[in-house]
Amino acid sequence: MITSRTFRRALRFCPLALMVGVVLVSSTTAACSDPTEPTPTRSVEIVFNGPVTTEAGLLPAFQDCASGVLVTRIHPSWRNYVAVPMSAVLPGIGGATVERWQLTLNDVPVDETVKFRINDKNWCDQNATGAVLSDVTANGVALTQNTTTPGPVGEEPGFAFTVDASGQVRQ
Repeated sequence: MITSRTFRRALRFCPLALMVGVVLVSSTTAACSDPTEPTPTRSVEIVFNGPVTTEAGLLPAFQDCASGVLVTRIHPSWRNYVAVPMSAVLPGIGGATVERWQLTLNDVPVDETVKFRINDKNWCDQNATGAVLSDVTANGVALTQNTTTPGPVGEEPGFAFTVDASGQVRQ
């Protein structure tokens, strides 16, 4: 058992160890307690111009893919690729002239390359996982499929872009 007498004796014989210990503890505390500034973010509206209903001609060969997709969704990298359902928009709603899927993401990191993919059952005849390859915009900027993203059975096609502090998207 350590008593105050033992502690005082240790202090007398180990002043260097005590000083090193104090320096380590205080520098660790200072490093851990410094507040870090949050990463700035911007809102980005992702639009996928695709049919909002399953196309009648989807061949039986693609039914497994279509069943796996279930709902049209986006998988953003800054959210660890967790699926987020997109909203269907029909012509005449909110000024839409064509049916489409859209979602506004309010937490896109500024000045960082971010990735995402969209899965839609109508793309199962183009890609075995229903990953969308075109017809996607971010804040009105047309995107081209230019990266891959992790999926449940390997890499899937996706899109990468950056957004600046003003909300301007660049690919």
